[in-house]
Amino acid sequence: MFWGDYRGTHYSALKQIDTTNVGRLQARWAAPIPGDSILEATPIVVDGIMYVTGSGNPLTVTALDAKNGRQIWRYTRQQPVKNPYENN
Repeated sequence: MFWGDYRGTHYSALKQIDTTNVGRLQARWAAPIPGDSILEATPIVVDGIMYVTGSGNPLTVTALDAKNGRQIWRYTRQQPVKNPYENN
């Protein structure tokens, strides 16, 4: 969970990472978001697949293998009408 628990304490009871090994943590992979898009929401991981959404036009949803970042599929939906409240 992004903030550790439902109360947002930024604490996790997981035991795999502690003061003896935290310094060895490193990124395993990174995946680009297409176009000039930014992440729309916190990524969701289900059964080893990470789902990310990108804002902007077109709207994009991407499924990634959470172990290696390999793209499994991408869906893009064009927005037929510009939102009148959207900043230019």
